[in-house]
Amino acid sequence: MERVPLLVPQNGPLLGKRFELLEDQVLMIGRESACDIHIDDSKVSRNHATIQLRNSSVWVKDSGSRNGVFIGEKRVVRPTELKEGGVMFIEEYEFKLEIVEIEPDDPSIVRSVKRPMEELDTKISDNKTVVLALVILIIAMGIFWFGSK
Repeated sequence: MERVPLLVPQNGPLLGKRFELLEDQVLMIGRESACDIHIDDSKVSRNHATIQLRNSSVWVKDSGSRNGVFIGEKRVVRPTELKEGGVMFIEEYEFKLEIVEIEPDDPSIVRSVKRPMEELDTKISDNKTVVLALVILIIAMGIFWFGSK
């Protein structure tokens, strides 16, 4: 067995689930069905917050939500560390960070299918290359079009 950080809902419809945090992966929390931690509540923003395990520390970031994210009673205004035993609130939904030993086949663990940040950065870089190529193509077409008149 290994010790892993888990984000554990303390109330609401997610009670009984435990979300595994993996190094350099980002979990999105929000109302959007594509979020890793989906909360179907109109008071929760579509993409409310992100949680990331980075350098063995868990970081919480508000994604520009309407109603905020709180660690204890303090509102998260910049990426903030969530320490073991710490509690994060999104509206009335409470999540506790636990670092525990788990069995590989524990059915209560929700494992992320997100790709590591490096892969996401590569995709963004690939998109920038495509956009740059399109801009160059449009400029070349403009020069050709106006040059032929």
